Amino acid sequence: MPIMKTLLAILLCFVITEAPVLAIHGGYTLGGTSSVTGTYAGVFVPDGITLVSGTTADYSGGNSLGLFSLNVPNTGDASGPVMIFSAGRTFAGTITGFPNPSDPNGITGIITATYAFTVYVSSTNVANGVTTTTVSNVPVTATAQGSMTADVSSSAQELQSPTGVLLTGSTSLAVDQGTVEADGSPVITEIDKYLIEGYQQSASYTASAATATTL
Repeated sequence: MPIMKTLLAILLCFVITEAPVLAIHGGYTLGGTSSVTGTYAGVFVPDGITLVSGTTADYSGGNSLGLFSLNVPNTGDASGPVMIFSAGRTFAGTITGFPNPSDPNGITGIITATYAFTVYVSSTNVANGVTTTTVSNVPVTATAQGSMTADVSSSAQELQSPTGVLLTGSTSLAVDQGTVEADGSPVITEIDKYLIEGYQQSASYTASAATATTL
């Protein structure tokens, strides 16, 4: 009988010791105790486009999708490349962010991407009864920029990631077509909203990938 009591006590200690571990792995969030350090990749899924009043070009009906990767180091800024395809335009740029100090599982950042194109401008001149037309090439750069917020979470039921860690959030980008107001501020033509759906590729930080400018 003493042997049975001893064995029961040992098993009870094992259950008490392992219970918190099972709770951590089975829970949905990281609980603020795990690091968000690592490399991530994912997509921006369209969540609505709002045309700004006075805009003549309507891009709201075009196909849109974004691709990104993000490296989050132990210290310093998180960074990575981003490409956004929208209505035949390709915006390429970067994400710069950092772990949110008010949310141990959150990442906050800013996105800046540009799309370069050429506008052909014609001018007509009449001299001595002769009309001549000249076409000039004017380079223009459109910009999409805004903020992003995302949460890092883990779930036993969401294992699309090699590490079982997901990155989800949203971003809202203000888009201009390269024109500015008299004071130099950009003329915003649309606000593009996206849902962020990503996953952790590796729990380690890759310094070389963070400086990449293309995907």
